[in-house]
Amino acid sequence: VHLAEDLAREKSSGHVLLLFTPDEEISSVYSRPVIEGEARKAKAVLIMDQRAPMGILQGTEGISKYRLIFEGIAAHAGVNPDQGASAVHECMRWGQQIVGLANPQKGTTVNIGTIMGGTAANVVADHCECVIDARVKDEAEGHRIDEALRAWAKTPFDDRVKVMVEGGMKRPPMTFGKTEALCRKAEEAAKKVGLSFGWTKSGGGSDGNLTAALGISTIDGLGPIGGKAHSVDEYGKISSIMPRYAFVKALIDSLL
Repeated sequence: VHLAEDLAREKSSGHVLLLFTPDEEISSVYSRPVIEGEARKAKAVLIMDQRAPMGILQGTEGISKYRLIFEGIAAHAGVNPDQGASAVHECMRWGQQIVGLANPQKGTTVNIGTIMGGTAANVVADHCECVIDARVKDEAEGHRIDEALRAWAKTPFDDRVKVMVEGGMKRPPMTFGKTEALCRKAEEAAKKVGLSFGWTKSGGGSDGNLTAALGISTIDGLGPIGGKAHSVDEYGKISSIMPRYAFVKALIDSLL
C-alpha cells in the first residue's frame, strides 16, 4: 500500500502487480501457470527473496526433484531370504550411483534428502522410496541426470525389483541473458538511495527461474538481508527492511 501511494505521489505511470505464491518451497507446482501468465504481461520481474548482505542475484541454479520408488518381494529374513527381493537393498545400491551424478566442475550437485522403506528387521523389504534434489547451472546437466535415472530404472541390480522414477526439472536455470539492462537500472536505483551491493549467483532457486526462462528480465534477492536458510538459525535483519524498500521503490519508479 505504501509503495503504491509513494509511486502515485511521484506521478509514475504504469502498473505494478504484487504476486504472493504460497507453494514456492515445493517448486510452485500449483501457482506456476499464474506466475507465467502474469510474467508474460510484464516488463520486468522482481523477486523479493531475502539474501545474504549486499548480494543481489542475477542468476540461480536450475532445480530437479525426483521420487524413486522401489518395489521388491517380501520374505522372512531368516527362514527364506532367498525368496525375497529387498527394495531397501536395491535403493542402497543406487545411492552411490546417484551421488556420483554430481559434477563439481560444472556446478552440479545431487542430494538424497530422504529414504523410507521396510517394516521390520526380520523382513525382506518389499517397498522403499527416496527423494532426490539436483541443482544445475546448465540445463544440459539436468537432462543428463534425468536420462541416467530413467536408464538405470530399466536395469536394476536385482531384476526382481521394479524401479519407478517420478519427477524431473522443476525450475530451469536462471541466467544473466536478457537481464543486463534491468541490472544496470538496479545499479542506478541503488546509487540514488545510497545503497551499494554486488551481483552474485546462488544454488537456491525461486519463481524467478520460471519467469527468466520465458525471456522476461528478472532479478532476485531484493528482499531484506538474511541468511542461514533452512536451518534453526535462519534470520532476517529488521534494520535492512527500509533501505531495501527505498531501493525497490526507486527501481520500480525507474521502470515505470
